[in-house]
Amino acid sequence: MNTWESSGSGKRRLALGLGEVSIIVPSTNDVDSLNERMTHYKVETRNDGQTLSFDDPWANRIRVRAADSTADEAASAETVSTP
Repeated sequence: MNTWESSGSGKRRLALGLGEVSIIVPSTNDVDSLNERMTHYKVETRNDGQTLSFDDPWANRIRVRAADSTADEAASAETVSTP
């Protein structure tokens, strides 16, 4: 794992840093499990039925989707989970 010694550095300036990270996991079960964990830890998530997204502590958008996701799942309405 890459470490940047960023503990306590606060949110990044919008012009700096990654901005967005996309992660593909094997299945929709993995996305669902991640969503449950994020809710448990009171992290606000957005789920459009295909992609789960949330912001990390430095204001980077993290998008997680399943490799086995289908177009039908993408057609479902977007929901926002707030703890």
